[in-house]
Amino acid sequence: MDSSALYVPNLDRVLVVDSSLNRLLLVSGTGQVEKLENAAARRAALPALLAPAGGGFFLKLVDPGLLELDGSLNLVSEHAGSNAANGASREAASSSA
Repeated sequence: MDSSALYVPNLDRVLVVDSSLNRLLLVSGTGQVEKLENAAARRAALPALLAPAGGGFFLKLVDPGLLELDGSLNLVSEHAGSNAANGASREAASSSA
């Protein structure tokens, strides 16, 4: 199962990409799991990978799309095409350096 997970401080939850079932999950510190049900989740029909980005997150999709989320997982912008994916890779690399 491919997945990616990041801690979301604003929500005190871990955001998990469950790409085998094409959904986004929020996991609490007590292990309670709930499906993320907001505009970002509805736009992420085929989620793949997460990367931190300037207080928010990039959500890479299986198709060459990219969603930008704020620190509370609200949809900020949506990008399509390989240039967006390359930008996310560069942003993820620079934020992890």
